[in-house]
Amino acid sequence: MPTTEESDLGEEQMLEKVLDIEIAEEYLSALLTDDEVQMVLKLHTKIMNPGKGEREVDVYCPTAILLNTLSLVSYKYLSQKSTPDDTAIVFLLNLECPLRGDVFDTQIKPDIVAKRSTLNFIESYLKQLKQSVKDGVPPKVCSERPSHGELSSPVEVKEITSARSQELHYCRVTKAARVDMRRVFGLSVTSQGYHLTRIDACSAIVSSTYQWNNQNFNNLLRYVLAVYRSESERDKSLFAYVQGTEQVWTIDLKEKLTVRPFYSTYPPGRTTWVAAGFNHRAEHRLVKIANINVNVRSSEGALYAKAHSKGWIPGLARVVQSDVLNTPLVTGGEVSISRQKCAVVLGSIGEPLNNCGSVLEFLKVMYDALQKMALNDVMHRDVSWSNVLCHPQHHYDVDNQLRPEKDVPYIDKILGITNPRCKVLITDLDHGEMIDDSTGATKPGRIVRTVCIFLPSLHFL
Repeated sequence: MPTTEESDLGEEQMLEKVLDIEIAEEYLSALLTDDEVQMVLKLHTKIMNPGKGEREVDVYCPTAILLNTLSLVSYKYLSQKSTPDDTAIVFLLNLECPLRGDVFDTQIKPDIVAKRSTLNFIESYLKQLKQSVKDGVPPKVCSERPSHGELSSPVEVKEITSARSQELHYCRVTKAARVDMRRVFGLSVTSQGYHLTRIDACSAIVSSTYQWNNQNFNNLLRYVLAVYRSESERDKSLFAYVQGTEQVWTIDLKEKLTVRPFYSTYPPGRTTWVAAGFNHRAEHRLVKIANINVNVRSSEGALYAKAHSKGWIPGLARVVQSDVLNTPLVTGGEVSISRQKCAVVLGSIGEPLNNCGSVLEFLKVMYDALQKMALNDVMHRDVSWSNVLCHPQHHYDVDNQLRPEKDVPYIDKILGITNPRCKVLITDLDHGEMIDDSTGATKPGRIVRTVCIFLPSLHFL
């Protein structure tokens, strides 16, 4: 099962496990000039001794200055190593402001938020922060706080007590929102020390607490480099922006889509992300992206393809496109997990069952639903009220229209109605499984999962 760990490994081992980045200590030290080293050491002292009462607010500015200084160093280092994509990471003071475009109503408020920016903006913002410290005035909250879809890394600042659970929650929410990122790194800072968090679809790892000293700024530089790497590895076919108060994504797969997310599960796990919208022809599209365990589960796209392989099944959602978006994330341990991010784009929409106009219409929908349970060598395994819809509409391109519809005796045909239409739309095959052509069974061991999924849905039947 996916796990959350708090390791008792040595500091160097833990950093490598959390950040998954290997850079020699002497090379890290060489990245900073003498002036930068002195400034970092002064900031460490400031964070360790924030002032009378050890107020949380006194740690904000020094921490932001430290992280943005390391961000500039990281940007220059990465520019020398390879051709940069002009992405620089800025660490903005957020100070209890909820992030914009909060689709999932999480209301997370990291004290410092990392997001993509430009080199010029970071340099300007760093000067502003330093001036604030010099003048002894409270720091200004930047008006350019990011949306959920832009957040690269959350940073939480506390007085003395550790904020492990809060930072882990922020990382989980960030990963759920950032469907384009493979992993998310987080940082929690107190006047006594800091700890690091990494989360992806396979596991969540929280480091031990590192005390402030004159040597450990290299660990923070590793963290900043890891945030840069996460952004550089993001899926560039997905792009988020805020339109008014709404989070909007453009998705460039077989066709270009504009969608708005409305559902996402938290990692570790499949982290299923669902959004609805339109293509350039204003045809309805529903996009589902999930990190499936390739050891135990078939992709939803493959299941739809199998079900519709001999013609469109009336009443079953139809796929416009199905793709594997990246190579698997793999974790070891007692139970090995290998997760691959897959996307499926559906061209079918329906309405909730409470939109049935009469009992008779509802019964017709139920009849057609039961007809679809034998989904052409696919077992659904998750028949519930949310996966059975009425008033289906199918929107798909010319290529898909050429496929014939399978001859299934749905209720309108049986009653001899002119211009018959299937009354039901069955969706959500992500719990489904293929039935073996020769044996008529699913793979060994999967019957247990079938029962566990099916039992909570019995109330529907």
